[in-house]
Amino acid sequence: CVAVALQILFASSVLAISMPSTVDIVVQQGEAQHEEIFVEHRGVDVVSVELSLKHVSFTEDGTPLLGLPADDVSWVQISSKTLSLAAGERSSVRVSVSPSVDMPSGSYVFGVLGIALQDGVFTLQHGVTTLIFITVGSPQVYEECLEFLRQKDDGFFLTLRNAGQGILYEEGDVALRGPFNIAFASTEGNPSFRRIFSGQTRSWTTEPLTIPWWAFGPMEYSFESSSPSSPCLPISAGFGYRPFVLLPVIAIGIFVWRRRR
Repeated sequence: CVAVALQILFASSVLAISMPSTVDIVVQQGEAQHEEIFVEHRGVDVVSVELSLKHVSFTEDGTPLLGLPADDVSWVQISSKTLSLAAGERSSVRVSVSPSVDMPSGSYVFGVLGIALQDGVFTLQHGVTTLIFITVGSPQVYEECLEFLRQKDDGFFLTLRNAGQGILYEEGDVALRGPFNIAFASTEGNPSFRRIFSGQTRSWTTEPLTIPWWAFGPMEYSFESSSPSSPCLPISAGFGYRPFVLLPVIAIGIFVWRRRR
């Protein structure tokens, strides 16, 4: 089981909640999977926490939006709808996922919303949500590269789209390669966005990549993804013309060529 904290924070006159956290569940059709979510109260008074399962959608930039209660979803359930927590106490809520045998493979996302009440009155202006990403079966995962642009001093601009039915956990690097596919340098290609839901598009800028002094020959930048994908077209990085690097390489090449004659 993977435990994800759903924290509800209280201060006497300042009300604060943690950022949404996530949990990933992979389950096969006809089987059941259970995960625990911990709810923690860090205030000084006894509070009641109301929990509910919600539908979730996404904006174009990937911001999750809570929708209607997921009362129509019978294959995803939470074990408790109300918790009573004393100061410093925490309790767990079980999320149970049990898709039917004939459910098609795919990805789904729900939110567990927690709202705190004190003496029956809402004490928070906003609730706390844990996003539940569910993969049922073995859906196809496939990414499309829509943009790969070099920005002069600000790294590379990337736009990827999840064209499959699974959840895309994007990993990859931007690499600088030269002759014989030699890797001269690389930088993390996806420093912030790791989870892309089916049908969603993400854009971001990577860290800059500096051509090392010893690089030689024709060079190009490429985005090398770890996921099955429609590859990004490489970007030319020009030609390394540093003579103090090229001359020894040429000399070695001539020596090897003459030895073979």
